[in-house]
Amino acid sequence: MDDDAPSGSVLPALLMTVLGLLAMVVVVSLAVPSLVFVKQSSARPRCSNHVRQLALCGLSYASDKRFYPHVGSLRQHDGDWTTQDALRVYEALFRFGYLDSSTTDLLVCPSSSDVPRPTAAWTFAQVPRSDSSWTPLDPSRPLATPDSLASAAYLSYGWTRRPLNSNAGANTLLTADRSLLTTTPQALPGTRGNHAEGWHVARADASSSFLLASDPSSPFTTLGAITGPDAGHLAMEWAGNNPAGKTPPR
Repeated sequence: MDDDAPSGSVLPALLMTVLGLLAMVVVVSLAVPSLVFVKQSSARPRCSNHVRQLALCGLSYASDKRFYPHVGSLRQHDGDWTTQDALRVYEALFRFGYLDSSTTDLLVCPSSSDVPRPTAAWTFAQVPRSDSSWTPLDPSRPLATPDSLASAAYLSYGWTRRPLNSNAGANTLLTADRSLLTTTPQALPGTRGNHAEGWHVARADASSSFLLASDPSSPFTTLGAITGPDAGHLAMEWAGNNPAGKTPPR
């Protein structure tokens, strides 16, 4: 008899170990999506509050200056999310005191991979406040950052592209999550997304709601559109500017 052959008690023990490891793999593979779902669910109320607070900042700005922050002329839309226009709007909210050090985190969705940027960094051109001739809303004055809304890793929300005055209708969309969450690695921070199920939006009356990507009204095809009766006029990822080729759930 070969003394090196496994004994009858060793093989069952090895089999039980292998089966145990396989069971652990299965449990972990099932638990990870659940944990992601829990994180997403817990982050949703906070994100809703973020877009609402940003809308309130815009509302205060418009109340003081008669117009919501806007980069282009009052006869044309601002650029889409591949431009810097949305960054200029948020920069203006910082520069003129509507956002401050206590509200920096409002620009980042809790369930996204984005990281808040220090308040000082939001004066991208590092222009002294005493220089009243400089405004981030002047497209002829370059920002120090090369980022667009789609490439910024510290800003999770888009902004309206419409030129709006303080009399904008209550249901006018002001801001929203800039993109849908994806688990596929993406080169552009903006395409990594905030929520897989849809988008928080906030309106000119500072109300917020969550629009499901699976809604039959197809918000993915309208939120970023600037023409048509259902156009959302928002700088964000949408069917017409979808570099990651996402297909919303149905």
